[in-house]
Amino acid sequence: MTRAERRQLKKSEGNPLVEFLKVQKHFYKDLWSDFAGVHDPRHSSYIDYSSDVMLTMPLMKNICDIRSMQEMSSTFNTEECIA
Repeated sequence: MTRAERRQLKKSEGNPLVEFLKVQKHFYKDLWSDFAGVHDPRHSSYIDYSSDVMLTMPLMKNICDIRSMQEMSSTFNTEECIA
């Protein structure tokens, strides 16, 4: 498969995050509240991020086809992504 064919295929698939959110809203409306309801056994003085954030970030990383945690940090910490 050539680069042009891969670009065309990726363009036709749409934004994977938007597609995921459509499916999630249709089939699993309570996903985010279920993530927030997960018990966090860590001591509260050690918690910087809540359990819903800890579960959501790797899910978004995989949906966006990001290969490493370092790449996830640099991608998700851009002004565009934060907005």
